[in-house]
Amino acid sequence: MKGTDENPGYLKRIQNLMKNATYPIPSQGFAAPNFCSKDDECDLKTCKKETDQSYPQCVADECTLDHHCDTGRCDSGMCVPMLGSCMMCDENSDCASDKCIAHQCANLKGKVDIECSCHFNSDCASGRCEGIFTRVCEARRPNGGLCNESSDCLSDHCNVLYTCMKGIFENNILNDIFEISLVVLLCVGCYYLVKWVLKYWEERRGYKSIENVEIVV
Repeated sequence: MKGTDENPGYLKRIQNLMKNATYPIPSQGFAAPNFCSKDDECDLKTCKKETDQSYPQCVADECTLDHHCDTGRCDSGMCVPMLGSCMMCDENSDCASDKCIAHQCANLKGKVDIECSCHFNSDCASGRCEGIFTRVCEARRPNGGLCNESSDCLSDHCNVLYTCMKGIFENNILNDIFEISLVVLLCVGCYYLVKWVLKYWEERRGYKSIENVEIVV
């Protein structure tokens, strides 16, 4: 059902057939650009990949180069429209922006829009590409939002508490050092405060620490 890198799955074949086929389907084979596995499945007896990243498709004889088409795009021997932002692509010439990133077209400024596939932060119009196995562009978060890196934030600073905020310094390394120092000082202060409270409480109950007891020999 899912297919492989070499051939599309059954469901993808059926969806493509419903989108592109004319009915009744001629007995001599499928017309372009339907998926195929061998030449005999196509009406013009040519089945091949357009690029290394695409699936094998039946090839038409309408064009051979992009400039042969008024649309500026020749795909599998057919003149077809350019693709817009986030639409699936397998080469730069598929896209109106002339930029295909992670198998989806970038916008006309050459950047990937939110919720579209990306590889790096620099691919995205927002400057933020998130995910592990499947990476997509996401909006940057305002101050107070959760983060795990500075590129997650509109302020371009994610503090040591994993929260977006405006740093005191322009340099994020200096901000990190300052924030870590504050956390350390706060921890030390809490330690001595607790120690003082416990000592005060013991003295209030009539106890004295052992170092204050005088030993007579």
